[in-house]
Amino acid sequence: MLGIVHITHPLPCPPKKRLSIYPNVSLWEEYCTRLLLVNELAVQRELADRRADRLDQRITELLEARSAAGAREHELRSELKEAVRMCAEIEAKVS
Repeated sequence: MLGIVHITHPLPCPPKKRLSIYPNVSLWEEYCTRLLLVNELAVQRELADRRADRLDQRITELLEARSAAGAREHELRSELKEAVRMCAEIEAKVS
């Protein structure tokens, strides 16, 4: 679930008096601006978390594939050694 702040009721009227430390910006405008920023950052964090999860899964898949390839390589080397041994036996019998 995205960490978005949802406003479920109508927004109250902004205050008429400017109380912000910034000139010409009301606290209400500042609050709304920061709320939008918080929501945007929450969305970005969620997207980054999902991407990290996908990358973790891909790394796991690659490690498993490498392990399987290593096992298959070991198996093929064993078969090759056995074939070389059998060829040597046949050559010894023929000679």
